[in-house]
Amino acid sequence: YSLPLWPDARRFEPGATNFLGVAGLEAVLDIYAEVGLDRVEAQVKYLSDRLAMGLVERGYRLAAPRDGEQWSGIVSFSSDQHPSAGLVRRLAAAGVSVSLREGLVRVSPQFYNDDEDLDRLFAALP
Repeated sequence: YSLPLWPDARRFEPGATNFLGVAGLEAVLDIYAEVGLDRVEAQVKYLSDRLAMGLVERGYRLAAPRDGEQWSGIVSFSSDQHPSAGLVRRLAAAGVSVSLREGLVRVSPQFYNDDEDLDRLFAALP
């Protein structure tokens, strides 16, 4: 890496290149190249579709449509009966990693997740 100093006062600004982050990014890109982006996309689509259908079947409300080509690997949802913050705590207690975003439960399945992960999420929901 070439890290020349700035010719002006910016050379005294604190900070350093995030070498750990660069190494992590390189490792992730290697994994994607090995697995193949088509397989990654197919797995994320499968999981997020299964998640969305399972949530709707259980009476939860999706925050965004999933019509045709309109889909995302992120599925956000809410419930009329259960506060989202309580759902997030309940899922965390069951070992399911989700987040609370703008009053919605946000789930981001990735290509390394599988059906068992979704089954654990569904089992933890009231």
